[in-house]
Amino acid sequence: MNFIRKSFRDECLIFVAGDDDDGEGGLWYSTEECLWSPGTGVQGLVNLAEIYDPDLESFFVEALQVTRLTTQLLFDELLTLGDEEPAVDHVKQQLLTFSSLLREGKPDDLSAAAPLRLLEKPILPIKHTSGNVSLLPARTGFTIIDRAGPMVGFRVMVKTLDFSMQEVHDLEPFIRWARLEDRYLSRMVREIPDLGFGEKFRVSDPRYELKRKAHGLVR
Repeated sequence: MNFIRKSFRDECLIFVAGDDDDGEGGLWYSTEECLWSPGTGVQGLVNLAEIYDPDLESFFVEALQVTRLTTQLLFDELLTLGDEEPAVDHVKQQLLTFSSLLREGKPDDLSAAAPLRLLEKPILPIKHTSGNVSLLPARTGFTIIDRAGPMVGFRVMVKTLDFSMQEVHDLEPFIRWARLEDRYLSRMVREIPDLGFGEKFRVSDPRYELKRKAHGLVR
């Protein structure tokens, strides 16, 4: 088996078909040039999970020792993207995948200085009050909308991290790793109930308005 692994590592024995139906234009790769990652790949490595049947995962990963996606590989990918002009959606997907790997408890191959190195790059999708989204470094003033309700209204008033509420939850391991918790809007703003002066009127939440739903409930 060691001889086979060495052969696949030293020689280009893994075939990747071309775009043509007849397979012409295909290329051959070594295991050093390949990756197995069902979710997302990285630049410079051929993602075999997007090409071969999932049943072949054990053959490529265990038998031939094709590399799985790791936090270090994806970290290096994000650093590279920070020096380019990538599509915002691509960066967002890579950040979500990176956070998923961190959630699995796999940051051990990253140095303590890694967060600072990454956050110096324009790698965070920031939504401006105009509605435009651009990639900026962490030193940019922005907030992370982490609560529903009235706080959502701040989206049109300040720069925000351009992720949905569910995605912000998915990004929690990354936000903690990057030490960006102080950007949570819930930590920057306090809600203080105050009737104040002037005319008073009742504020209701449609979710709890049973009176409007009573007819449907009792008929």
